[in-house]
Amino acid sequence: MSDPVTPPSAHVPPPAAASASAGIDRRALVVAGALVGLAALVTAARFLIGLAALSTTSLYAVLPVFALIATLATSAGLWLVSGRGGICATSPAGRVALRIAAVTQVLVAVLAFIPAVLAAGPGSLVVLLLSVVSVVAALVGAVLAARSGSVRGVAGWVLLPWTVVALVRTVVFSTPVGFALGASSITAFAYGGQVLSIVTLLLVAVAWLVAGLRTAR
Repeated sequence: MSDPVTPPSAHVPPPAAASASAGIDRRALVVAGALVGLAALVTAARFLIGLAALSTTSLYAVLPVFALIATLATSAGLWLVSGRGGICATSPAGRVALRIAAVTQVLVAVLAFIPAVLAAGPGSLVVLLLSVVSVVAALVGAVLAARSGSVRGVAGWVLLPWTVVALVRTVVFSTPVGFALGASSITAFAYGGQVLSIVTLLLVAVAWLVAGLRTAR
């Protein structure tokens, strides 16, 4: 007696069993990881140049350029992973938050690059408000990305540490909290904050690159 014929539909897995990361744009993850890695390296170079500038003040002139490059690279990376195939693929609110963060980061970097803007009272206030909007939006997007599970593993939540560091640095350097810490503490926090930013950016870069390359297999 022959075995009963199994209907073809029985071999098709139900949609619910499909992987949450099946629709992820691997190229976007790889390119975003490379951009964030570039931002980390530029930030590290800026940090070292800043240390050297303590004895050679002429080096201070190039620091804003490095900051602008790092911000543009990071913003481009955030924009890439904010698409429908990104880390917030199943969270429209998360995608919007990441794009707000990307755009406002660019605005802050460009405005801060213009001395006349920071010299004016309203201009510096606008930069401050945009900075707060940027880091809060990035944090919201990172939380929603982690909760959505669009990208499994570390790549799905690795943005969280960087956004937390960015938020803390913004609060310390843009509010009376910094003055309360004192000169010596704020200097130590400034150096430590930059190192943490570099490390967390590198973590994001590696996690996204690995996730993108694994998906390619």
